[in-house]
Parts: sequence; structure tokens; C-alpha cells
Amino acid sequence: GIRVVEFFVRGMTCSMCTQAIQRSLEAIPGVENVVVALSTNTATVTFNSQSTSKEALREAIEDVGYEVAGENEMGEHEQNLSEDRLERLLEQQEKQVIARKRAFLWSLLGACPILIMTMILPHLPHQGGLEWILHKEITIGHHKVMLEALVLWMLCTPIQFGSGWSFYKTSFFNLRQGVMGMDVLVALGTSASYGYAVWATLVGTMEYHFFETSAVLITFVLLGKWLQRLAVRRTSQALTHLLALQPKTAIRVIPPAS
Repeated sequence: GIRVVEFFVRGMTCSMCTQAIQRSLEAIPGVENVVVALSTNTATVTFNSQSTSKEALREAIEDVGYEVAGENEMGEHEQNLSEDRLERLLEQQEKQVIARKRAFLWSLLGACPILIMTMILPHLPHQGGLEWILHKEITIGHHKVMLEALVLWMLCTPIQFGSGWSFYKTSFFNLRQGVMGMDVLVALGTSASYGYAVWATLVGTMEYHFFETSAVLITFVLLGKWLQRLAVRRTSQALTHLLALQPKTAIRVIPPAS
């Protein structure tokens, strides 16, 4: 009843992620060994099929906030990567690279205007009417809000809760498991900056520029995640090229008996 299955996992970004998945899998009765590899985004589990099932293992991974993109059942002593497994691994990694790139570009689209408004426009020698427009006060209810603060608020909100949604999702599952990963720190830091900027906007103080901190931090972290996915994909491609150098056949030469 001993079986070995390899899961292709999406969403792992650091060692805390691998620890969360490993602890969740090891808590299942019947699991004998767990190896979670961040470099290949895989979780290899040796388990007793009479005590648990692949579906239970998949649910354990998804319960801690990660997505199982595929699975591959192997022999108990199979350790080497086959061409078929590498091809599937590369396919999954390509999808992750595209997803990371898309999230970064969307965040960059909103962060660039924010940086221009907060870092470049105030230092221009002649702003004229543009300065008057941005610093114009608008009355909303009983509050007077600067137009610049409203524009920064509108630009930062899609970045905070759109591009940065993955941080909140991973943080929720990590905190439920008692794991303080990198995504938890990013979610706490950017939420604090965003919340303080919203408060400053409503009370009419200049601290609304903290919208810039939140947007730029999320953009840079997403850039790092994208570059990490690119590096992992290149490593897997190199393994594929090395595997392709292996000879497919061998000729055995038996000398004639003397």
C-alpha cells in the first residue's frame, strides 16, 4: 500500500511556504515522508494508501492556501526527473511566470503616475495651473479633501487590493497555521501605510503621500516574485537540456571467445 505522489504546487515563495505545506501533510495519518522543494515547486509525498488518499493530500495543500496545479504518481524508489515530468514542470512554471509578470505590470501601471505626482511634479520649477488643480480642495460631506489625495487614493486602491490580493490570501492561510511568512509582513506593512494614508486624506493632512509607500512596495515585491519565477524556470530548462544529452540507446559489444 505504499505509494509516492508528486504534486505541482503554485504559490510558494519562501521557506515559510514550504514549511507550512510540509507540516500540513505530515499531520495526515498514513504519510510516511514529505519532501517540499521550492526550486521546482513540488511536494513529493510517500504515503500508505490504506490510511489516506491523494485527494486528502491535495486538500491538505489547498487548506493552507496553495494551489495544486497537477500531480504525478511515481514508483516508490523513483528519484530522477524524467523528460515527461520536466515538461509538465516547465509548463506549470511558464504559467506562473506569466501570472507574476501580469501582476507586476498592472501594479507598475498604477505606481508610475503615483511616483510622478509625489516625486517629480513637486520639484518642477514651473507647475502653474497643474499645482493649483492638484492642491484644490473638494468638499465631500463635512470633509474637505485635496484633489491630489483623491487621485492617489484611486490609483493605489487597485494595486493594494488587486495586484496585492495574493499577499492577503496567503497571509490568511499562513496565520491560520501559525506561520509568519514574507507575505504576512508585506500585507501588514502595506495595509498600515494604506490605512494611514486614507486617514490622512479624510482629516486633510499631508500624510496622504503614504499611498506612494504602499503602491511602490507592492510593485517591487511583485517584481522580485517575477524575477524569482524566471530564475526557477531557467534552472528547470537547464535540467531539461542536460537530460536531453543522455543517450537514448546503448550498444553492448561482446568480444568473441578465443
